[in-house]
Amino acid sequence: MKYTRLGIGELFIARVDEGETLPVSLIKFAEELKARIMVFYGIGGFRYAKIGFYRKQGEYSAIEISAPRGSVLEVSSIIGSVIWTGEKYHVHSHVTIGNSLNSELSARAISGHLLEAVVDPLLEVFAQVYSGPSTVELREVLPYRFNP
Repeated sequence: MKYTRLGIGELFIARVDEGETLPVSLIKFAEELKARIMVFYGIGGFRYAKIGFYRKQGEYSAIEISAPRGSVLEVSSIIGSVIWTGEKYHVHSHVTIGNSLNSELSARAISGHLLEAVVDPLLEVFAQVYSGPSTVELREVLPYRFNP
C-alpha cells in the first residue's frame, strides 16, 4: 500500500444546472478553485448517462441510458475525484442511477464508472478541495491516473 497526506481542505457545495455536462462541469469547477485534488459526492438527476464497466487493463465496455419521456434518471449517488496531473485534470467518478422504466414497480438501478452525463434537473455536489500533495507524490500513489 502506498499513500500520501492530503492535508486540510475546504468544503464547497455547488449546484450543476440542467443541461450542463459531466465530466466537463467538474473539471471547470476544479479549475476555478485551482484544486490539485477535489473529492466530491452528490445527488440529483440526469437526462442521459454513459456508464462504463471495467473489463481489464485499460478496457471498458459502456452502456448509454436516456431518461424516458417525462422522467429523469435519479442519481442516488455520485462519488469521485478530480486530480491535476501537472498537464490536465483527470476525473474518476462512479455513479448509481435509478430509472422507472414503464411503471413504478419496474424500477432498475445501474452503477459503474460515469463516462459522461447530461444533468436534468440539477445535481447537488459537495466537494472537498485540497492544495497538496505534490504531483510527484500523487504519481507515486496513483500512477494510472497519469497515463494518457
